[in-house]
Amino acid sequence: MTTVGYGNSPAEKVIGRVVTMFFGSVGIALFAAMIEAIIMWRIDKKEKRESGQMENSFENGYVIFHMPAVYKMIKYITQIRHKEPEVGICIVDDAIEMLPSEIKVFENIHFVKGSAIDNETYSKAHIGKQKVVVIFPKDEAPESDGLTKSVVELVCRFKGNGTRIMHMLIDSSNNWLFEKLPSTGIYEDNEILLLVQEGQDPFVSTAVQQLLLNDEGANPISCIANLVIGWTWHTFITQVATSSASTDICVSPFALVHDGNPLCCPSPSMKIREGDIIIINAYHGFNWEEFESQLI
Repeated sequence: MTTVGYGNSPAEKVIGRVVTMFFGSVGIALFAAMIEAIIMWRIDKKEKRESGQMENSFENGYVIFHMPAVYKMIKYITQIRHKEPEVGICIVDDAIEMLPSEIKVFENIHFVKGSAIDNETYSKAHIGKQKVVVIFPKDEAPESDGLTKSVVELVCRFKGNGTRIMHMLIDSSNNWLFEKLPSTGIYEDNEILLLVQEGQDPFVSTAVQQLLLNDEGANPISCIANLVIGWTWHTFITQVATSSASTDICVSPFALVHDGNPLCCPSPSMKIREGDIIIINAYHGFNWEEFESQLI
């Protein structure tokens, strides 16, 4: 709109020059308005994102209901990101107006402000597209386990086929509330149990803590039994020791999930069946399929 022909066809008459000045002014105003609209759109989008009004754009990530204390949230994010640096994490909460600055500094963090009993909350969080949903208690009272159970039941309505659900339990005696629900309970008083264990048997709690930390030592890894189906647990652990020594790969059998029940100390004669999961301790980057082929 501001071109005058670059000297090829300049406006010669007064009316032509007036029209050129008018259209040039309008063009400048329209360009400024466009820039302002883009800026306002970005500001509005940023405000909506920070206030939890935008939908979760992540897939195959984590959704966390009821954000815990900031220091716990930071520790949780840090441990997840050690193995999955780019994974998306969406926090769903109706008790905060926006995420604390300590949380916003992390990449790929989203916030959805909404109640756990609001249908729209689950749509915004895109529960069905995520791999893990974690429900923290609303408060520290044992009665909050009842609300946690209700949220687990609602999440089950929206979860995808591969979505795993976990819930934090305040009172272990309330575990009966979650019977027949596809959610794994994590006891909040585990630190008390570790303290008791450490007092009775030194170094046990520190070893357990090392197993739970992604950024320290070896970690428990779930491995689906395939080539070793039909082996006894004795044969398996014997062969693991032999293969570990010959390949110089540090591996230690930890537990066997048999018929859906985790057994930390299986009977030596127990046979590994189809569908069983073997939990082993190994370092980050361990390739189970390759190691299993070495076993046979």
